[in-house]
Amino acid sequence: MIGIYKITSPNNRVYIGQSNNIKKRFKEYKSLNNCKGQIKLYRSFLKYGVINHTFKIIEECTVIKLNEKERHWQEHYKCVESGLNCFLTKTNEKPRIMSQEYKDKIKKTLLYKYKTKEITCHNKGKGRKFNVYDYKGNILYKNIDIENIIIKLNLSNRSVINNILKVNRFLSQKQYIIIPIKNHYFDFISNCIRLNKGLRIPVYQIFKSGEVEKCSGASKYKITKKLLNSKNLTYYSKKNKSYYTFIGLINAVQKRNFLNN
Repeated sequence: MIGIYKITSPNNRVYIGQSNNIKKRFKEYKSLNNCKGQIKLYRSFLKYGVINHTFKIIEECTVIKLNEKERHWQEHYKCVESGLNCFLTKTNEKPRIMSQEYKDKIKKTLLYKYKTKEITCHNKGKGRKFNVYDYKGNILYKNIDIENIIIKLNLSNRSVINNILKVNRFLSQKQYIIIPIKNHYFDFISNCIRLNKGLRIPVYQIFKSGEVEKCSGASKYKITKKLLNSKNLTYYSKKNKSYYTFIGLINAVQKRNFLNN
């Protein structure tokens, strides 16, 4: 059955919802599935128990009319102001309107995700300048902003948000290293590698002839552990007679800038 339903709590607060299978939706509610996002309704279920709520189908309609009908009944029962809905459904004529409680929940969730670096602000990079290096550590662009990085390196916005603006990340898939100009190159890379424990950071094999090859996935795990345990993030293999190091440190290894041996 397709249509609009009403859930009434023991204290007479109303929730209006829509579904293209109302009976299935009622069963999901009774097992507390798919309702945690509806925080007012979920809390009411926990407080009074699901069985103490009244479930009722108030109107059947076509799928196309669901949003329009849901908005009508939400406004009729004042579900956001004094009911259990977190927001009024958006229609072709009316915008979505959220309750203050729902806004506070979103704000709290976003602040937590920003704090844990799970997501970053899309505007965070505006006004900041970066230096761009290749996988060896040669500088490609100096003092460049996000917009020009996207153009020059042919990146998508998602790549920029996920890799450039997050703290201590390499744009490793495209073999670029993008560093805020206030950061010292070697300190930034060393901190990045150690903080991420070498995960998803490319490792390279450097031969005495000067040739450089990307380390295969099969041997990378063991070599990464050895690199992280070394003082200078480098490892010399007597068997292969070659050095190993992370992306961006190849030139330093070749020039012996920070090797003890």
